[in-house]
Amino acid sequence: MIALKSLRIGLLAAMLVSGVMVASILAPVSSAADNTKLTGSFSFTDTTFCVDPIQLAGSFDEQMHTFFDKDGNAIRVSFTGKVDLTSISGADKR
Repeated sequence: MIALKSLRIGLLAAMLVSGVMVASILAPVSSAADNTKLTGSFSFTDTTFCVDPIQLAGSFDEQMHTFFDKDGNAIRVSFTGKVDLTSISGADKR
């Protein structure tokens, strides 16, 4: 049970790091957007929940879209693209 909980935490951390999750703030309709290319890799090791460390590694190739209101304030961020997990090791992966 602890290993599964740790694996879930590790996967959530990987998704947050890579930007897979879409972050948005409720606001009026936006009038413009900036697009930023994000590429790279990540590695995460959790040693707090299990004797056998849980390790995740992967890469990402995404586009970050920042939307602005008519006053120029950033009101929403979204991500499109892909994330590849290249390695999952350590805990029982059931």
